[in-house]
Amino acid sequence: AETGWGHEGWPCLLSLAHFEYLELEVLRAPEDAPRPGLLDHPAPERRVRFSASARNLAYPWRVQEATEDEPLPPEGTALLFCHRLPDGSYQQRELGGISSAFLTRLMDDAPLGEAADAVELDRDEAAAFLEELRSEGAVLGYL
Repeated sequence: AETGWGHEGWPCLLSLAHFEYLELEVLRAPEDAPRPGLLDHPAPERRVRFSASARNLAYPWRVQEATEDEPLPPEGTALLFCHRLPDGSYQQRELGGISSAFLTRLMDDAPLGEAADAVELDRDEAAAFLEELRSEGAVLGYL
């Protein structure tokens, strides 16, 4: 990174390398320890507790679109949320800007209602989104 090696021919090299490493990091994240006291339902004043494997990322290249045949991904922002599913497999989803900003605020420990309001996301939609992530194991519960 410091030398810029390979960056001339492959300006996306650092993003691609990080993205490839990310899957391994998510799959090898520590198992989530039991968290007594977590609540099952979201509420505006509650804070979200995410799985240790959850990652909310932004790349300046659409790294998830790189393939063996087309290894140079298109330029453009990729907002990705990745985590390990309960069966141990890797899950990634592309997010819109509002969802990514919402998750960023939650991961910085903002209460659900405050995070939703900050990005102008309907609180019921926010709660439904979090419950979807909870069903996948990315959200452990609420405090």
